[in-house]
Amino acid sequence: MDDYSPLLFIGLAAVAVAEMVLAGTCNPWFFRTGIILFRKRFPCSPSAPELDLARVDANFRSWLAPSFLFRRIGPREYAFREKFIQFTLFSYTPLMHGHIRIDEQEGTVTVAGRAYWCILAFGLFIFGFGFMGRNEFLLVLFLYVGLYAIQAYRFNRVGGFVSGMLSEPPDDEVIHRNNMTLGRKMG
Repeated sequence: MDDYSPLLFIGLAAVAVAEMVLAGTCNPWFFRTGIILFRKRFPCSPSAPELDLARVDANFRSWLAPSFLFRRIGPREYAFREKFIQFTLFSYTPLMHGHIRIDEQEGTVTVAGRAYWCILAFGLFIFGFGFMGRNEFLLVLFLYVGLYAIQAYRFNRVGGFVSGMLSEPPDDEVIHRNNMTLGRKMG
C-alpha cells in the first residue's frame, strides 16, 4: 500500500488542479454534474424576469466570509462558488459548488450543491492509508459536518434571496410598459 501512496497523492493533486480550472472557468458540465450534497427548491413567479446577477453578486459580497461568484451557464441556469482568493475575517474550505436552475413551468428555483471531488477524495485518502486513527477520523468527520453546515446555510440564503428577487412584483416602469402593450392589443 505504501508504494502507491505517492502516486495517489499526485493523482489527488491533479484532481484538485482540474477542479480549480473547471470551477474557475465556470464550466457548465462541472456545475451540472456530480454528487449532490445539498438541494432545495424555492418558489418563484412563473413569469419571473432574468436574474439580475449584479444584484445577486452585490448581496453576497462580504468581508466576513468568502464572497460568492455568480455566472450564467445557460438559459435560466447559473453557477456559483466561493471566490478562491479573498482576504476575509473567516475563511473555510468549501465542500460544494453551487448550481441554480429556474423552472418557469413549475415556478421554482432549485439550488443544488455538488461535491468537490478532491475534498472527498482527500478524506478517503488519509483514512484509507491509515494516516488517522478513530479519534482523528471523528475529528475530520466533525470538521466536514461543520463545513457542510456553513455551506448549507449560505446556499439556503442564496436560494431564499433569488426566490425573493424572482417573486417581487415588477417595478412601476415595467407595469406601465405592460399596461401600454395591453392597451394597444385591446384597442
